[in-house]
Amino acid sequence: MQYSAGGDVDLPENFPKELIMTGDAKVVMASSSDQSSTVSFVTNMEQTAVKQEYLDTLTGQGWKKEMEVDAGTGVMMSFNKERVNVVINIGENNIEDQAGKTLVNVMYATDQN
Repeated sequence: MQYSAGGDVDLPENFPKELIMTGDAKVVMASSSDQSSTVSFVTNMEQTAVKQEYLDTLTGQGWKKEMEVDAGTGVMMSFNKERVNVVINIGENNIEDQAGKTLVNVMYATDQN
């Protein structure tokens, strides 16, 4: 397992770059193992715009939306495609120097069964 957070954080090698949907994404945390990886990034895009970007792009690429929970202050969605699972959490970042920005957490895992 590898983990990094804080300053300059790189995407894990096994993380599909197409799962970062915003051009101004600043990766703030990344972790990876053989079959999964998680990336958190902040963006200036509004939560609703980020959500719609993921919905449009992933479903357009053949991903099946399995679940969506909208809590009002954030949303969680899960998608599946060819034994690959993705869970996306979108909410507001409350860290002082990034307050008001949208925080996106993307968990990517391959099903080895």
